[in-house]
Amino acid sequence: MRAPLMVLLAAGLALAASPAIAASSSYITQTGAGNTSDVDQSGSTTSQIGTSASPFVQEAASGLGGNIIIITQTNSGNSVLGAVMLALPAVGSIGQSGTANQATIIQAGLVGSVRLSQSGDYNGNFTGAVHAIEQGKDSEAASASLIQTGTRNDFSIRQEGGSLNSAVVVQTGTANLVELSQSGNSLSLSLTQTNNNNQAIVTQTGLRDSVTASQTNTAVLSNLISASQAGVDDKVSIASQRGSGNVITTLQSSTNDSLAIALQDGYGVRLSNVQTGDANALAVSLQTGTSNTITNTQTGNNDIATVTSQSGTNLTLTNTQRGNNGIALLTQSGNLNVAVLLQDSGSAFNTAALTQSGVNNQATVTQEGRHSDAKVNQSGNWSFAVILQSGTNNAASTEQFGAGQTAAASNVASTTQSSSGNTASATQTGAGHSVTVRQ
Repeated sequence: MRAPLMVLLAAGLALAASPAIAASSSYITQTGAGNTSDVDQSGSTTSQIGTSASPFVQEAASGLGGNIIIITQTNSGNSVLGAVMLALPAVGSIGQSGTANQATIIQAGLVGSVRLSQSGDYNGNFTGAVHAIEQGKDSEAASASLIQTGTRNDFSIRQEGGSLNSAVVVQTGTANLVELSQSGNSLSLSLTQTNNNNQAIVTQTGLRDSVTASQTNTAVLSNLISASQAGVDDKVSIASQRGSGNVITTLQSSTNDSLAIALQDGYGVRLSNVQTGDANALAVSLQTGTSNTITNTQTGNNDIATVTSQSGTNLTLTNTQRGNNGIALLTQSGNLNVAVLLQDSGSAFNTAALTQSGVNNQATVTQEGRHSDAKVNQSGNWSFAVILQSGTNNAASTEQFGAGQTAAASNVASTTQSSSGNTASATQTGAGHSVTVRQ
């Protein structure tokens, strides 16, 4: 039996009927399973679906649901908001609870706002169904807030055109997915995902856009953050990604872009960053754990890559810069770690500085250009350092500090410079070490 539907209509509102002329309001409460609400407020301005005092709610018991809400609002100043789920953060929300619910919210115009919460499992998993918050190409200063708790929920948010649009997403549970697409200028996303096997896929197009994200993982399962930005002065900032098997992938394809990661912690975690254009920056404060990797590729001029600390065992750090005036400042600590730095394509005035501490570490620095500087500093035993420079007026410096004493504990340093006007220096402490220089 269908549950009761209560709708209170202000003057001028028609439900799934002809557009209203002036501001309209709708307040909806549905309890039970298999309910549908379709509200069309096209043509009116400053219309609203629910208020903080009288929000709309679709709720069903655990294992029940299949409720659908469809909202269409055009013009400016429209809002959708509703009940705060007691189990969710008090960010504000519309309430849908239960299983396999669907929400489609479409807004067009200036200063539109949507706040939605869903509690339960498999919300949004509908074959062939649109499941989205969409704020159209003429939106300006629009905001979307989504909160989901449960398992295997998914949602897509699209904000097109305009500027100063923002989205806030909070997902708690397992195997949840959010896809966000924003186009315009000065856009922002704030993302928080908690627990296991969650994915966030973000695309931003425009100037001065930003992504701020955090993921935590309580078991040996994988979370994913994938961000793509096409515009100038774009930023991705990840406060933390904790747990095992987590992945961060970023693509920034213009100038003055930046990726900053405060913490990536766990086993088998991966960071892959690609930046095309000039004056881009990567900054990793700490990646810690076992069998972790950092892969960074920058293809423009005046790019900077900074890894303040990659600590643990069996770590891999690969940094490639193709352009002039590139700077790579990288630090690894722990055992059995590998670092590979490449500054190529006939570039000039590059700087590479690598510091490793621990046992059985390997470092390779290759510079293909002129007026470049390479420095490797290693402390510990069984270290291996190679510097290769193929241009003119380059400088290479290797420092290795280890007790040595026996061949089994010795450090090895090798420098090869294949053109003219180059300088090379090597410093080793301890016994049984070796240095090879070829000019």
